Amino acid sequence: MSGLFGLGGLLSDLPANGLGRLPQQPTLGLSLLGGMVAKPTRVYPCFELYIDDRGSWRWRFLASNYKIIADSGEGYNNFDDAKHGIALLQGAANAPSYIGKD
Repeated sequence: MSGLFGLGGLLSDLPANGLGRLPQQPTLGLSLLGGMVAKPTRVYPCFELYIDDRGSWRWRFLASNYKIIADSGEGYNNFDDAKHGIALLQGAANAPSYIGKD
């Protein structure tokens, strides 16, 4: 899964409920040899997948200032469906923009 949506290591950094602070610097973890090693940091902007309080998968898009600027708007029962929602948004990157309702 690493690299598919820029999520390498991202899911393992999330608490069980999918909420928590956004890491702004490397976090430390234990190596197999008992020493401390730095985990890779996230690259921003990025998509973040997480599990909400109801156990559904959701995604959000984080800007380079770590602020959420887009979210899935709904929960998904399956991880692959949430990834598909991200892919749809990525595919619409060149979509036209309009002002107001027409």
